[in-house]
Amino acid sequence: MRKILVLLSGKPIDAEALAFACRVGSEHGAQVYPIAVIEMRRTLPLDTADLPEMVEGRRWLDAADTQATAAGCRVKSTLLTVRSAGPAVVDEIIERCIDVLIMGIPYEKRFGELELDEAHQYILRHAPCQVWLVREGALPLDGRTCR
Repeated sequence: MRKILVLLSGKPIDAEALAFACRVGSEHGAQVYPIAVIEMRRTLPLDTADLPEMVEGRRWLDAADTQATAAGCRVKSTLLTVRSAGPAVVDEIIERCIDVLIMGIPYEKRFGELELDEAHQYILRHAPCQVWLVREGALPLDGRTCR
């Protein structure tokens, strides 16, 4: 394992996914690549600067860089502006020859089933590398304490 891609979404689970990637990366001497993917409206050019979404994406990457530096993890962060996140992430995996993609998934309980958005589903179906999910926990369960 030489290259690990970490997909950031701006959710609290990003920190856990990045910490996991840094631990695995340090064990294997792998480079960690955090990416923030911003889907641009079709009415805007992809190179439009300073949209609130892009500022937010840069903030995610700054937080990831700070966290990784504090953990002694070497990272190379990227902000992608795309039309559709799923295919763009798969293209990035292929272009960089990524060995493992790590995605943080927030805990969302709808009708008792795990729900993944369209981009995550696309990535799981089409990524040519291993995909590891770091899903947010739901503890404590219904206010109960666990032993």
